[in-house]
Amino acid sequence: MKKVIIFILYAIMVLVIFTACNLNPLNKDQFDLRDTVTVSVGEKLYENENLWVRLDSITRDNRCPEGMYCIIGGGVEAKFTVGYLDSTVTFKMSTDSILSRMVFFGFSMAPGGSNYILNLISARPPRQAGVEISQEDYEIDFILGDDMVVAYKPNIYLYPKTTRKMDVSLEFPQSGHVTISDPNYPDEWQNIKVTPGSKIDGEHDFLFYEAALPDRWQYDEGWSVKQQNLRIFFQNNLTEYGFNKREIADFTKYWIPRLKESPYYAIYPQHTAKIDEVVELNISKTPKSILRLFYVIKDIPEHEDMPMPLIPDFERKGFTVTEWGVIL
Repeated sequence: MKKVIIFILYAIMVLVIFTACNLNPLNKDQFDLRDTVTVSVGEKLYENENLWVRLDSITRDNRCPEGMYCIIGGGVEAKFTVGYLDSTVTFKMSTDSILSRMVFFGFSMAPGGSNYILNLISARPPRQAGVEISQEDYEIDFILGDDMVVAYKPNIYLYPKTTRKMDVSLEFPQSGHVTISDPNYPDEWQNIKVTPGSKIDGEHDFLFYEAALPDRWQYDEGWSVKQQNLRIFFQNNLTEYGFNKREIADFTKYWIPRLKESPYYAIYPQHTAKIDEVVELNISKTPKSILRLFYVIKDIPEHEDMPMPLIPDFERKGFTVTEWGVIL
């Protein structure tokens, strides 16, 4: 009888252990922040035991079918839920534009800041005319990052002394990735034909991109500018740095209408050497002069005193490359 009881107890113990293992079979370290990750509908992936991402559903797919020409390319809209401990945030985002393919959010209990960015990279399978894709067949590539910001609308102007062909590429030594570009990066940034007036392949006046980047910028020096004074400030400041009238006009035309929500703005300049630490610009024909400038711009309620930066001298000599961008 004792042997039977011992056997039964042993069987119960094995059953309990086996059942417990199956109740929690998940690997709680399935991907790393800033890595490109693939997820299927209904799949829940853990960055660590507290932080996870789930693709809930595909809510829309209006991509142009393969082999067809469409004026608007469309995109895939996906519903995601991200959780940290007992807190969750749910949102929809799409592959079709920078305005919807990237979502910022935060969790108050998360360590090291609490701010995250989820960037939807691409969707599979491609859409075929007349063929409906089942939810279970979709796969979404995304990147989840912490301490990330977006560099909006960097424009790269190229001024060779004579018309030249060249390759242009970007590298991200501290992580990061291009989110949108025109022409399409990286393929259409290779073997481009550039005139002395920065006309690229007879169509573009500059190379445009936007990128998700780690927040490694300087916030020690800058300017506090009243909203009504932004236009004259940027015209004068960009001139002092060494940008020409055309580049300045492109900047003010785009950014002044977009900076109207705050009475004052704190503006922190990031010059060539600082940008190179985060985004390397590689050109097959080495420029003789290069000027890169990003502004980190923050809303502030009133004027703030801050140390003013020293603006370095810049002279356009030989093959010159200039670039401006904004981080909000």
